[in-house]
Amino acid sequence: MTVRTEPVVVARIEAALDRFFAERASAVASLNAGFADLWDLAATHARGGKLVRPRLFIDAVEAFCTAEESGDTRGSEGVRKSGRIGEESVDRLAAVLEVLHYAFLLHDDVIDGDLVRRHGPNLIGTVRGQHPDAPDGDSLHWGTSAAILMGDVLLSAAVLDCARLPLPSGPRARVLDLVDEAITETVAGEYLDVGLSDGVVAAELDTVMTMTALKTASYSFSLPLRLAAALSDAAPEVDETLVRVGNHLGVAFQVQDDLLTMFGRHVAHGKDALSDLREGKQTVLVAHLRSSVRWHEIAGVLGEPDVDESGAARIRRAFDESGSRTFAVGLVTHHLAEAARVIGSSTVPLEVRRVVEDCVESLKSRSI
Repeated sequence: MTVRTEPVVVARIEAALDRFFAERASAVASLNAGFADLWDLAATHARGGKLVRPRLFIDAVEAFCTAEESGDTRGSEGVRKSGRIGEESVDRLAAVLEVLHYAFLLHDDVIDGDLVRRHGPNLIGTVRGQHPDAPDGDSLHWGTSAAILMGDVLLSAAVLDCARLPLPSGPRARVLDLVDEAITETVAGEYLDVGLSDGVVAAELDTVMTMTALKTASYSFSLPLRLAAALSDAAPEVDETLVRVGNHLGVAFQVQDDLLTMFGRHVAHGKDALSDLREGKQTVLVAHLRSSVRWHEIAGVLGEPDVDESGAARIRRAFDESGSRTFAVGLVTHHLAEAARVIGSSTVPLEVRRVVEDCVESLKSRSI
């Protein structure tokens, strides 16, 4: 997925990420060399993503500013110009969004037992590989422990960065509230995801949809849009609209990811479908298939740690022939249409509506 951000803004985000890690590097180095090395390793692994969240945020900030400059202040109460907020605060918040994303990925990889991310070893796999002479169990424990601890530190550092933003007290408090809400909802979604995968929570379609909205939509789409609105003193009805829009975009994005993982080119997507199958991940595809007459064909395969490509092919056929794949594609289409409908009929300023509409079109073009 892409958003319309100019390359110069991508460079700003990357520079802000570099500053985030560099500002803490000296303090980390004074603790011990091993932890300093881990910090540097995390800084490297945090880079290389598509920067979807910070790019959407900056696009939305600039759109609110353009709306103010053009006199389109519908749904806003004195929208601030970016100069009054300050580019430094905007860039730091953009970095916070990517750091939050990376911290969640670290914990997610521990929960899922994954060693690969973005076409190569993730932090766990890298730390494990740095100790080839250690017993396999010990090196893996070292790697997973590193990911848990680094994820904790990054979440704390991200929140503290929000608290230190050079903003008026009102907007800063609102930013903190939004980040806190997004972290809590994401953790609640991850907790539900684990319960679904472990069979502790009944894998009903509605429950899977709730998990998807909490785990993905909240911090990936609602939060960037709502942070931009908060910096612009947007009215409550604008925030309410962006919550709804972000939910639709996030659900569509996650269901697309499930489809790409199962049916896409793994070299392009960067994730191995077998890992989700071995874990027994309860996706929309699985929830729909569970209600069909084909479920018995794969019920004994899903969640088995030794699922191979042959077993995966059986599951893909079941998804296709049961209509589960068609259902999931239709769900993506529905949520993107709803996002466009909600934003199009809202009082959100025109330039901000265009950012959302661009996001909808970009998601439509994702190859499944």
